[in-house]
Amino acid sequence: MDIPFRRPALNELIRDYVKQHILDHGLSAGDPLPSETQLAQELGVGRSSAREAIKALQSLGVVEVRHGEGLYVRAF
Repeated sequence: MDIPFRRPALNELIRDYVKQHILDHGLSAGDPLPSETQLAQELGVGRSSAREAIKALQSLGVVEVRHGEGLYVRAF
């Protein structure tokens, strides 16, 4: 009997990438992050996928979106 494996959704992979980026670069609260556009280009994904991942991270309290300024790490 084959057991189907659930593939992680693209936005989950992007969220994991952003969290790992924060750890790898030693970022702390208030430090800037790459923009949605930069993330999308870096990962070869659509901007809407990057935006969806950022919104999820924002709801988890990991990132702060400052409209007109960019993305920043929040204390978590």
